[in-house]
Amino acid sequence: MALKMIDKFDKCWSTINGVLAIAAILDPRDKLACVEFYFEVIYGDKAYGAVQRVKGLLHDLLMEY
Repeated sequence: MALKMIDKFDKCWSTINGVLAIAAILDPRDKLACVEFYFEVIYGDKAYGAVQRVKGLLHDLLMEY
């Protein structure tokens, strides 16, 4: 049961994580450097891919606007 809960959490967190990162970047107090720093702490070697995903989300948001 715990493994199922972890899978659901990871699935939900991957979506929410991008939204929270965009909110942090758009906040005047925090910028992309802050998100990059904390993604390094959270993801380690996979941080570059996560940052690129967030940059893609920002680009898509701009194009939608």
